Amino acid sequence: MVKKINKIMLAGLVVIVLCSSVFAETNLATDPMRIGVGARPLGMGKAYVGLAEDCDTLFINPAGLGRIDSPKLTSMYANLMNDVGYVVLGGVYPNGDMGSIGVGLISSGSNVNFWDAAGTSTGSGNWSSNLLFLSYGTDLNKIGLTAFENVQLGASLKYFSRGGSGNATVEGASATGMDLDIGLLMKPLPWLNVGLVQQNALQGNITSGYGVADKLPSLTKAGVRIGVLGSEQNALMTADQTLDLAVDADINTSNANIPTAMHIGVEYWPLRVLALRAGVDQNASSGTVVSNYTAGVGFRYGGIQFDYAYHPYYGLTDDATHFFSISYVGEAKAPVVVPFKVTLVSPSDKSVIYDEYVDVQGEVEGTDVVVSANDVNLPVVDGKFTGKVPVDKVGKKLVVVKANDSFGNNYEQEFRILRLASFVDVGEGYWAKSPIEETGTIGLVQGYPDGSFKPSGALTRAEMATLIVRAKGIDVPTVTGKVFPDVSADHWAAPYIKLARTYDWVEGYPSGDFKPNQRITKAESITILSRLDVLTLKNKEEFANANTSYKDVSKKHWALAYVEAAKSAGMLDYVKSETLGAKDYVSRAEFVEMLSKTNFAGVQIKELLSWFTGFKKEGGGGTRGSLGTPSLVSTF
Repeated sequence: MVKKINKIMLAGLVVIVLCSSVFAETNLATDPMRIGVGARPLGMGKAYVGLAEDCDTLFINPAGLGRIDSPKLTSMYANLMNDVGYVVLGGVYPNGDMGSIGVGLISSGSNVNFWDAAGTSTGSGNWSSNLLFLSYGTDLNKIGLTAFENVQLGASLKYFSRGGSGNATVEGASATGMDLDIGLLMKPLPWLNVGLVQQNALQGNITSGYGVADKLPSLTKAGVRIGVLGSEQNALMTADQTLDLAVDADINTSNANIPTAMHIGVEYWPLRVLALRAGVDQNASSGTVVSNYTAGVGFRYGGIQFDYAYHPYYGLTDDATHFFSISYVGEAKAPVVVPFKVTLVSPSDKSVIYDEYVDVQGEVEGTDVVVSANDVNLPVVDGKFTGKVPVDKVGKKLVVVKANDSFGNNYEQEFRILRLASFVDVGEGYWAKSPIEETGTIGLVQGYPDGSFKPSGALTRAEMATLIVRAKGIDVPTVTGKVFPDVSADHWAAPYIKLARTYDWVEGYPSGDFKPNQRITKAESITILSRLDVLTLKNKEEFANANTSYKDVSKKHWALAYVEAAKSAGMLDYVKSETLGAKDYVSRAEFVEMLSKTNFAGVQIKELLSWFTGFKKEGGGGTRGSLGTPSLVSTF
């Protein structure tokens, strides 16, 4: 018997496929999921695979169940083509660390009228299509797979049932089938979720009583969620509002001729109780992709959420559909206050040390707290930690103490440390302790291999020439021939003496000799340092009517101008008597004291003692300025 089935009957048979011309080549009519689940995802153009939260995730990406920690319910209703009722019901129950179980139903149905070939009514009946879900999702890390942090896995077992009554032919067309969805969800970055779902992974059939089998189309869905605004743990930019961008791609693995369809959606919560949504939902068939522009709004209060979505369908302008959802999402949980506190006992910021290490000590309060300083692990025992951080070289050191716990709490504090050069024979109270340590730290002078400085020792003229050339950081050339009659090319200090002479820092004696091994006098030292520092000298006429500063440096003394210039520059502040001792041999301590007062050394020492520049993180990190000292060590 030939039956004539009206438009309502066609709608009921497939939940109408809603755009049958678009879906005809894909067998999408067999799967009512293609209509859409949840007013929230529908308002976002069905872009939900990467978002995957609340009860809707049991239908779309079961892996999202692994993140749910409280019971949730959802329901949705729509009237398709003004005749087909479309209902979604679902619930999720969490089972602690083992994950969550979800149960859901998608159902559509309609009354139908029958006519015979002559157009005479033969009665009425109904047609329905149902899809049952049994879903499970878990967090892999919580079930012992600790290598998979922030990774969830889930699956949905689906049972398809469609059928009708009122007519033998319709009743014979009733069909059932089963299939499986598998989902994956990851959070590689705080602001990024990545989801992957294989729908109808078994590629099963829905088989009718007539033996006709409709193949379930296999579909790969990939999606991302980008948190643009929100909490620090979930978004690129911290804000009181929430703004998420979601993008999904549908890849039809059953038919390579069907192009990839995209779903793009945004969700903005300007207030805790109000959400605004918009999206683009693409549908694809062989060689064709059509776009539907969607919009939606949500309201949340007291754990109850109402969502509305407007979803038109391309080519069916009279059948734009309104979707309504009411869900129980639960009250927002108050943030868990996790005890976490770090108290540093040592070091103090701006500490001066002499040792090759710095002691780091402190106390912590928290769970599984890990502490380190400059990548040196500091064991925590009974809430206390201690350790030694190497300070391999003299100079400035930035010690960065870090701590974190298993809840993601973090602590970081920087401490500025200055390690000064030290010598075994320059102790506390020694009159030239500071200049010796400071010039030694910046590399202008150094001690002996046994750790001593020998501050009372004398300098030779060769040592003096070598010192000032190295301090200036000048490249030393190869020397051929004699520099002075008594300084041959093979003399250990010949290159340095030659350069010092070239720059007019040193001179020979009237005899022409340099006398490299002769100890240098205080007057000679002052003269050389004054030349090195390019001090302004007074002429003889300026001394005619003025007293000299020291009784043993008369107006006729060959070094008078240099002595007076050095005194004016502060180099001789350490001399407290009325006599200078100009003919005395200068000690190493006296020379360093005068050197430290030169402009040349003074700038470097000032930089060394500044707490605002030159502190650098380990591993080539950022700096708080640079020390600016020459990369040299003076043999002194």
